[in-house]
Amino acid sequence: MEPSETTILPLLHYTGIAAQCSEAEFAQRFPAPALLLAPFRRHEDDTRFETLPGDQRAGGLPLVAPVVKREGINMFRSMITLGRAPNNDIELNAQSVSKFHGYFLDGPDGGLVFADGNSSGGTFVDGARLPSGGRAPVRPGTRLRFGALDATLCSPAMLYEAALADPDDEPATKP
Repeated sequence: MEPSETTILPLLHYTGIAAQCSEAEFAQRFPAPALLLAPFRRHEDDTRFETLPGDQRAGGLPLVAPVVKREGINMFRSMITLGRAPNNDIELNAQSVSKFHGYFLDGPDGGLVFADGNSSGGTFVDGARLPSGGRAPVRPGTRLRFGALDATLCSPAMLYEAALADPDDEPATKP
């Protein structure tokens, strides 16, 4: 199955594609940056998730969330929204993620900026908590934390590398 441009899927879905093409071809197919989300577990009530501690991640592969605008999902044309509610461009159905947790914007230097949307669980950028409503530039390799979910912002080249990496190696989203 070919991942759609906006579908959140396990990294494993990208592995077969990466194995059959060059890095340049992969980047052409998946040009957008992506969030590599740390492995997590679902709680018994089926509505809460939490990032697994480092010693429990063995065997779990990260999820990939493309950082792209979903057509017709919300009225915020200049931002890529992230949150627990289904009307976000990046829907992270995790209890520690606010319904509208925050959003990505184009930065003045051509990169991206992440803005906290006054989230209750907090947003961390490279380990530093953003003030409620605060913004920070993000680039490939930036480590993000939305509530209790760890993620790393990846370029297409970083996603290609992660897809081909040995699953027994340290996860790319190690806190």
